[in-house]
Amino acid sequence: MREGSKRSPRAAQEWRRRAARIRRALPDLLWGGPPPKRPKPAFRVVAEGRAFTRWETGRLREMKRRYPEDLRTYKEILPFSWPGPVTWTTRLIEYPGWPGHPPQRAILRIPHGARRAPALTVLHGHSRGLQLGCVEMAYLAVPLAAIGCVTLAPDAMPFGDRRLHTLDEGEVASKGQLFWDERVVASECWLRGETLLGRQIWELMVSLDLLQSLPETDPKRLGTIGCSQGGVQSWWLSAMDSRIAAAVVSAGVSTYASWIEERAINALFNYVPGILKLADQDELIGLIAPRPLLVCDCAKDVFFPRAGIERVRCFLRRVYRWENASKNYRHDLDPGGHGFPKRQRDLAMDWLREKL
Repeated sequence: MREGSKRSPRAAQEWRRRAARIRRALPDLLWGGPPPKRPKPAFRVVAEGRAFTRWETGRLREMKRRYPEDLRTYKEILPFSWPGPVTWTTRLIEYPGWPGHPPQRAILRIPHGARRAPALTVLHGHSRGLQLGCVEMAYLAVPLAAIGCVTLAPDAMPFGDRRLHTLDEGEVASKGQLFWDERVVASECWLRGETLLGRQIWELMVSLDLLQSLPETDPKRLGTIGCSQGGVQSWWLSAMDSRIAAAVVSAGVSTYASWIEERAINALFNYVPGILKLADQDELIGLIAPRPLLVCDCAKDVFFPRAGIERVRCFLRRVYRWENASKNYRHDLDPGGHGFPKRQRDLAMDWLREKL
């Protein structure tokens, strides 16, 4: 519900009219107008086999050297070890990014013998110093590859290998809490009438183009999954691109109004100037309906207040009911704090098996 609005839509037809108005207005808020034309899908392999292992190990060692306390935060998932056989090929690839910026980098995993397989973007969180990026996501991408899904885990702008290294010494001195490169890019975007989130979502649309172009994938079975920053990007991508056939959002949902009311602080990529004059997260996420959506929240999440979580949950239940698609929406609330606990990860795997 937008700021100043007296009520949310109360019937299906009212919601559909409102959803159409929101969709028409979003390009101006995200990109300052129509987004750039996306390039034809193409990629090059940067590393595979032992070269990939060296690259991945180097990224994790750098994180341990710079921000050892953050690795303790990730102790359940980093380093990730898969107990079963490796039945997929792993490559580090590059493909086009936002015009005028360096190419995107991503980890592509393709199951052996895959033919018309489901394919997902697997989206990382907001690590200290923007350090981890896509190397964080093996804990989701590997189990998905093991059940036959093609996965693409990109570094978001400006994370991982895409950092600008603007103020590395200051970043380390602040224990990775400056997020200086993010400030630089977000500020540039705002000055140009754009948003960092808009650029990130456009790049994820390019990632979907790439997945659709692969002979191993089924272009009609595209999905997305992410936690924290990756959860936010997953619901935004699903709302903006109808090619997403199923989505899992972890620890990335509340309302902007609750952020203001409870003085919650979030990363700069989240902020779209003027968004509350159009809609809040409940209606933005409602644009995904009737497509399958699993939302995994945490009751003690300091970044995503509980009051906002409940408002979004109630609204989405109504929207999916209006669309005669109640079976395509599921919400799960974990009693703990910000994260993606194993019980919810198992639930996500089962959901994607069923829906994709």
